[in-house]
Amino acid sequence: MTGTPGRISAAILAGAVSLGALGAAQAANDAKGDWPKLDNWSQEKLYRGWSADEMMDEEVYGANGDVIGEVEDFLIGPDGKIARVVVEGGGFLDIGDSHLALPWNKMKRRGTDAFVTSAVNEENFGELGLFDNVDDTSPKPKYWRLSNLTGDLLSLEGNVGYGSVDDVIFSENGKIQAVVARPSAGYGYGAGARAMPFAHAQFDPYQPYYRTPYRLSEVEKTDRFNYGRLDGQSWEGEAFGEE
Repeated sequence: MTGTPGRISAAILAGAVSLGALGAAQAANDAKGDWPKLDNWSQEKLYRGWSADEMMDEEVYGANGDVIGEVEDFLIGPDGKIARVVVEGGGFLDIGDSHLALPWNKMKRRGTDAFVTSAVNEENFGELGLFDNVDDTSPKPKYWRLSNLTGDLLSLEGNVGYGSVDDVIFSENGKIQAVVARPSAGYGYGAGARAMPFAHAQFDPYQPYYRTPYRLSEVEKTDRFNYGRLDGQSWEGEAFGEE
């Protein structure tokens, strides 16, 4: 190869910049590939699930029918599914404002107004992660609280701040299916919320936003989320005692 050192260095630098740009573009495309296309994404399955917001502050009962406390939060596992339900005490266990992290696989959801669990009785409740405040929980790596998602800013392509995450829709077995966003002023505030896919692998629970790759024009073509269609029938979760 011949040429002046300056021209050679410039050519090498230009090539490196081009490769870097291509790499960044490829990474962006790979990340977007984890998200379903909105025009192919059906909301119908969401209406067979249930709303996290509707279950917050609802009562949790022990197997004997006595109240244990109220739902305060959900701990989400690395598969995007509920691992534990955080319950604020005050029921028959007389634990005041303390909390329990109850295993999801030992709970049943009773319609839209309560949970029932076989995991708690007066003899074993102290072994189930008793703590004073929900912030005192020590989630394992890749486990996070649902409250780290609700209230986040939902952003679209180009860092468009579309609105806030108001709710999360779970499947019947407790896996996150979608977030429900309330648009801010200028994007249809007051006209109704919209559901968008949840991409677990792309979500960072320690950031104050839920970032999506969707364009505003794509989002505005989707239907408004209809809470009236959510399944209100009683549904039983995983069988008691299953691990």
